[in-house]
Amino acid sequence: MIKLLSLSFLFLLFASFYDEDEGIYSVYFDLKNPPEMGKLDGFSEANFSTFNLVENESNVLRAAAGDQLIIDATGVFILKNKLLSISRTEIRENPKYTLREGYLHGIIPNDSVIVALEEDDYFFLIPKKTYLYSNSNPKTLLYQGLVKNEFLIFTKESNNYFSILRIQLNGKNITLAELDFDQKAFDFRTVRNKIDKNGSDLTYYLNPTKEEWVTLLKYYKIYDTYSRQV
Repeated sequence: MIKLLSLSFLFLLFASFYDEDEGIYSVYFDLKNPPEMGKLDGFSEANFSTFNLVENESNVLRAAAGDQLIIDATGVFILKNKLLSISRTEIRENPKYTLREGYLHGIIPNDSVIVALEEDDYFFLIPKKTYLYSNSNPKTLLYQGLVKNEFLIFTKESNNYFSILRIQLNGKNITLAELDFDQKAFDFRTVRNKIDKNGSDLTYYLNPTKEEWVTLLKYYKIYDTYSRQV
């Protein structure tokens, strides 16, 4: 039997922050008044490409979990690796599987995977698509950004409010960015909102006006950069 191991990896698609005066707080959007730059049905074919993660000290874990970002007709996704294992007994007794020179056949149709033996189990990686935006998923919405080749991805979370992610194409590079709550020039909590308080934790549900959208979308910080595959 194939077992799924826990090799977890999360993109920060919502924000939780610490303020000395108010403690921990989170920010989401209700999208009653969406950005006026325009909603998109998907990325244009001109943007279709595969990008490789530019590795640094802060993204080692993300690089290990999956280091390719792909834009295609289905949306934009990270190609992540799932770590699986299968027992030596299962391979020996199940004719579906064949092991030859360190490669296991029968896991992927018409292909094989490299395996590593540890005690009585063989371990291997299987690529899996993790969508940042999917054309077929109504919980993800794509909007044009403030400038050319800037895109905003809104994802409906379990609380039915939206988190935000910015994608920007710049020549051969593409960047992923989140709202910058470390900067002091603008306080996102001043945007039209309602507040939910749970103990010392505060959650702000932002409902920006047209002018507030234009202002707040200027304050991002990049957390990953990908380079176009050649």
